[in-house]
Amino acid sequence: MSRLNVAEAVAELRTVRSALLGEAEADAEARLAEARHDVDAMTALARARAKELRDGAEATGRADALRQLRMRRGQAHRHVRTAELAAQRVIYDELRDRIRAELGRLLRAGDLQARLVAHVRGLLGSDAAVTDGPDGVSGVLGSRRVDLSLDALTDRAVDDLGGSVQQLWTA
Repeated sequence: MSRLNVAEAVAELRTVRSALLGEAEADAEARLAEARHDVDAMTALARARAKELRDGAEATGRADALRQLRMRRGQAHRHVRTAELAAQRVIYDELRDRIRAELGRLLRAGDLQARLVAHVRGLLGSDAAVTDGPDGVSGVLGSRRVDLSLDALTDRAVDDLGGSVQQLWTA
């Protein structure tokens, strides 16, 4: 090969080299643009998925909080109702105790005991077995029974008050 041929070969190689470098740069730019596009698409997809997850978690959290709130309100309502019923029971028991004590006082103070014995005999007849004691009077004749004990008289007195007893805890 002559010198001229070498120079021509070098020039041709430079041309080929430039063309290959141009193609490689163009290919690299295209791949880089494609990669950037893919990254942008994946980032957008990841953001959309993250938003879905966050929105879902927020909705689930709100639903759980609402369930918890309802449950706690229910528990509080039951607690308050239990306390109300307990207070009503205390008031009711106090009323019964006072009535029973007053009936006991009346029974011991006068002729109420004798009148109760006479009343039982009047209801059951003179053949009735009558029990007369500090807690009242009761009588039995066959299958019939009359109970005028302090407890029975207290029950009747409270029953006679009817719905007015409720005014004790609604006032």
